[in-house]
Amino acid sequence: MKTIKYLFLLLIVVSGCGTDIETITMQREGILTFRVEGSDEIWRSRDMIFYPGQSVVVEFDDEETPAVLFRRYYLVFEGRSPDGMDFELSFSIDVNDEDDMRHRYTKNYHPKRGGLHNVSLILIEKENPIRYFMAELCKDSMEDAFFEIDRQKSDERIIAGVLGASLCFIHDSDSLFSIYNAEFKDIEY
Repeated sequence: MKTIKYLFLLLIVVSGCGTDIETITMQREGILTFRVEGSDEIWRSRDMIFYPGQSVVVEFDDEETPAVLFRRYYLVFEGRSPDGMDFELSFSIDVNDEDDMRHRYTKNYHPKRGGLHNVSLILIEKENPIRYFMAELCKDSMEDAFFEIDRQKSDERIIAGVLGASLCFIHDSDSLFSIYNAEFKDIEY
């Protein structure tokens, strides 16, 4: 009796199969999450753009290392802080090998891989009137800033990694905006 039930079920399944083939594709959504020193809340961005810019020549202090031509890439994250302020966090990196961008980009350029050109932040307070606060890399902690691409999928054209920086507000250089535990994934390039 069990054999007849299984044959009947198999017949239904086989007869229900047509020529339609269903294709399943993964939908990836880029995200950045990070913490800011002095706050327990997690900041998030799901709105970002990663795009190539101009070519730049970097000269090295070491006389034996010749100047190198890099391609500058910009990555801009937009989001909302946990307390309701809009933000725009921008990183620019100089890349030598666009097919393999995996590297820890810092202010100390690597002649074959590249380096971190700049980091900036704009906070937008939506009161009346709207107020903008601009921050950039702090001079005394520039060497600690990094943007690391640790995964790259060339077939899907996505990257993932970690980043960190300490930014000083232009209007108040004593105010520090330290980004830590920052992780980004599935960023299209």
